[in-house]
Amino acid sequence: MGCFYSKVHRERENEMKSGLNFFVKNALITCDLNTPTAVSLAKIHAAAVTPKSSKMVKDFAPKDPNRATVSYVGIEFFISDEDLSSDEFSAVIENEVIEAVIGIIDSEPIIDRESYFDNEEEAATGLTKLFGQALPPIRVHWHYWDNMNTLSNFAFAGFGQYYLSSCPKDSKAHCPGACYHIDLSSWSQYTVRKGFEPYGVIAYFDENRVPCGYYWCSQERLVLVGDELFFRVGVLLRTTTHAVLTLRDHLLGTHWVVSNSTVLSCERWLDAQHPVRRLLKPHTYGSSHINLAGAITLSPYGGIASRLFGLDEAGWARACSEELKEFKYETVSERFDRMKLPASVQSHMPYYVDGMDLWNIHKAYVAAYIDIFYPFDDDLAKDEELQAYWKGLLEASPGKMYKVGTFSRAGLVMQLTHFIFWTTGGHSFVGSTAEYLLSPFAFPGKLRLQQDQADKQTLVLQNALISLTTGPQPMLLSDWSHLHSYDLLDQPSQKGRKQLVLDNLANWQSGLKALVKTINERNSLRAQPFVAMRPDLIESSVSV
Repeated sequence: MGCFYSKVHRERENEMKSGLNFFVKNALITCDLNTPTAVSLAKIHAAAVTPKSSKMVKDFAPKDPNRATVSYVGIEFFISDEDLSSDEFSAVIENEVIEAVIGIIDSEPIIDRESYFDNEEEAATGLTKLFGQALPPIRVHWHYWDNMNTLSNFAFAGFGQYYLSSCPKDSKAHCPGACYHIDLSSWSQYTVRKGFEPYGVIAYFDENRVPCGYYWCSQERLVLVGDELFFRVGVLLRTTTHAVLTLRDHLLGTHWVVSNSTVLSCERWLDAQHPVRRLLKPHTYGSSHINLAGAITLSPYGGIASRLFGLDEAGWARACSEELKEFKYETVSERFDRMKLPASVQSHMPYYVDGMDLWNIHKAYVAAYIDIFYPFDDDLAKDEELQAYWKGLLEASPGKMYKVGTFSRAGLVMQLTHFIFWTTGGHSFVGSTAEYLLSPFAFPGKLRLQQDQADKQTLVLQNALISLTTGPQPMLLSDWSHLHSYDLLDQPSQKGRKQLVLDNLANWQSGLKALVKTINERNSLRAQPFVAMRPDLIESSVSV
């Protein structure tokens, strides 16, 4: 290794290795809270997730249609990552984590253990002590999961808002008085391990956004407000939401379809000095390694994710296959159009309001950039590299799900905006589970039969997952001007064009900074704050 990898780094690496296998086995297998795991994990975390500067985003491998890949779970991933040469130490530690998890997958069967915390306070104290500094900061707090306002806020301002829609008139087991619902009944098709509640719930809300009932799929039963099982089925709703969000929208959709497909096509077909590759660079940084690491450690049955959730081996395989088919290539606006919610409801949903603003800022930035280099459709027709990139997006995507449509200026602006949104604010949203994970009632990965809370093992697993995979990338609000100093754009004849690029970059960053202020103002008036789309808290590319 190069001089960057110093003696100090070597000593720290050895220190990490000495405790790593112990931590991984303890956190994923025994889930014992009475061990000094926090010490070793905090050190691993401090070493592997050192904050990264935008100035580290600078390496470009030559384009290579034949660059080596590995097929994992039927998906191609680059074996190498052009960005790891500038952060060798983090790469070594992350590889050690991956190898330790692989050892668990290969040698340790899934054994579910059942024990519980006495209350939320004991859970939060025990988990915080165990994981220490490794836990990501919690910026939004949720309280009182037996409170109707909290249940409403989860549906209209938390993760539930992503799945909320108006009730169709022929809704299954339609709940009296219901106007809106969260329909996660499709997950009832996936089989679970012995002793766990099957997934699948439909939640109903009245015109005032108050919960009025749940359809409990496995029992084929409507549970109304006042029923002694009402709050327990509400926990099952959030348990199902956790599974859908993590598998379908985070791992399969964001990482494998959007991020990995774009990185593969970009680095295969676009030269290092191609303007679109330069535009995408902040948002592809480190993604090859991260997407492959996620596939290796999360996707196999016996990996971290399958231990966190309750699906059995057949259910896990079927869910991975079927949920991929649910991916939709669409704008934020198009998604909410499908939900058929009235404007009076949409206008108060933070994902829609803040997400639309972030999408539009990204779109304006991308459109202006494309105008600088491709003012007319004919200009695109002359760019063979860009045409190959466009074709490669569909070919590289799992199940050919990244259906970006016809190659045109408008289509290119849409795809680039879609990619940048989902590697920034979109990823921030689907990955922001930390605010829910210290309470046994909030967001379990799996739920035991006849229980209304997560067991200790599940809580340790979900906090282990977020602790081991929270590696900060450079922040979205950063100086990216150095990426636009390269031979092609530094020629005297290109001086005017380069200034347009830098002015557009400055306008983009100014728009993002203004959105921070706007979201802060909105949050001061919201019953439940929402920060997933706040640009000063968003990274520029996907972390796991």
